[in-house]
Amino acid sequence: MKTFNAEAQRRREKETLICVHLCRSAAKRILPSPLSPRLCASALKSSSSGFSLLEMIAAIAIVTSGVFATIQMMQHSLASSRVFIETQAVTTALQNEIEALRAMKFSELSDRQNAAFIHAPEGLDRLVDVQPSLTIQPAPDGTPGLKEVCVHIAWKGDKGRRIAKSLHTLIADRGGA
Repeated sequence: MKTFNAEAQRRREKETLICVHLCRSAAKRILPSPLSPRLCASALKSSSSGFSLLEMIAAIAIVTSGVFATIQMMQHSLASSRVFIETQAVTTALQNEIEALRAMKFSELSDRQNAAFIHAPEGLDRLVDVQPSLTIQPAPDGTPGLKEVCVHIAWKGDKGRRIAKSLHTLIADRGGA
């Protein structure tokens, strides 16, 4: 009988110690002595500190949607930046070809239809499936000493879509200059 009472006493003390360890601040506020595990358990149940599950789910949903919106905005920004860089490189190559053709003698501007550029375009190495073409033909109204020049570059952009940019100009015979 003595060992049974001692064993029960040890079990009660262990439960009390666990309870007091878990809610030491509640035990100090509520319990007159730390030997009442029932009061400690009720103090844990009535505690209003912390967040409810619903509050945590709402907070996680708000933070997650904010993170996804930020990531999506960054992806859109990078795609727009890439398109701008590609368009700028193509425009520069087209302008360089037009200027090189204007610097040539008028007699050297022979008629061509969808021919290769006279000067190799620079800065287009990052583009996919680049196809530059040059067309030189007499002026549309038949004016002598005037040629219509069209430089054109086509390439594949984002998601395989085909993009094309062209520049058209007229070059006049400057009298042998």
